[in-house]
Amino acid sequence: MASPWDDERIQVRPSDFRPPTERPFEKDIHRRGAWLEFQALRAAQRLLGALPQPLLEPALGGLAHLARLVDKRHADSARDFLRTAFPEASEREVEAGVLAAYRHIARVAVESERLPKILGTRLAEHYEVEACEGLEELVAAREGVIVLTAHVGFWEGVGLPLHALGFRHGVAVGKPPNNVHLARWIQRRREEQGAWLLPREGAIQGVTAAVRSGGAAVLLLDQRPRQRPITVPFFGRPAACDRSAGVLVRRVGAPLLVVGCYLTDVPGRYRLVFQRIVRPEEVEGASSEEVMALVNRETEALVRRAPDQYFWLHDRFRGMPALGESGSEPGTG
Repeated sequence: MASPWDDERIQVRPSDFRPPTERPFEKDIHRRGAWLEFQALRAAQRLLGALPQPLLEPALGGLAHLARLVDKRHADSARDFLRTAFPEASEREVEAGVLAAYRHIARVAVESERLPKILGTRLAEHYEVEACEGLEELVAAREGVIVLTAHVGFWEGVGLPLHALGFRHGVAVGKPPNNVHLARWIQRRREEQGAWLLPREGAIQGVTAAVRSGGAAVLLLDQRPRQRPITVPFFGRPAACDRSAGVLVRRVGAPLLVVGCYLTDVPGRYRLVFQRIVRPEEVEGASSEEVMALVNRETEALVRRAPDQYFWLHDRFRGMPALGESGSEPGTG
């Protein structure tokens, strides 16, 4: 399907939206060595971004093997997660999935370096679009939306097309890294691209204001929350989940737009999938658990489109029954 904005250009300015309470996108953590760690991370990111493609691929592969070797905790989390999602997978396939997860994180870092270079260009030069039913009507209405995506593909690339479509790319909600210098750098980069980042804690007010003013608020709800979680199956296994989707649906009454952005074989070119629009009346009267169950099903569908581009390294089921003890069948959302 041809994109309805083939002739549009990405016109991104520093966002004129500010949430009612501007909580900084950072944690109150100032640990020794954080500045040097930040500089090392940025140097590695710039170095990888400068490599020609024939050298980049083996470099990413080498980093993935090294990370799996030294980062045993996250590697074990990935194995548990992959066995939950794909119970039929062999151990060789699980190990391949762990390596793919490490490789993908590095690839996302490389693509993030390229992202500012596409500002001001035609969207069709960088995004292949798969539109869902009702998308053009939603865009034409110029009303606010709650955008649901996940840590799959190139999630950093979701915001720019929304801004070009006409939504005020107001806010994105995320978890700040433990390094305060990295968190501040991420915030500056997002502002340059027309966004304002909010930390998870206390984000409801800012998200509500952004959506009611005609903006697009981007939420990633596939990771384990720390405060007041609800328990809902994810890939068929009980998981601690964020209740904010249900709260926002009741408070804002805006459509939920499920979106995934995926890397392709061509650097700087992405596949943007508008998977589904959930109208407010579809979830009217639903509990937070029921709304989150719908979100989890849509998230699973996004992940299954490109499982080699998902962040399996997250310890998604911490505090929940071990695999095989939940009474549910793994892999059935």
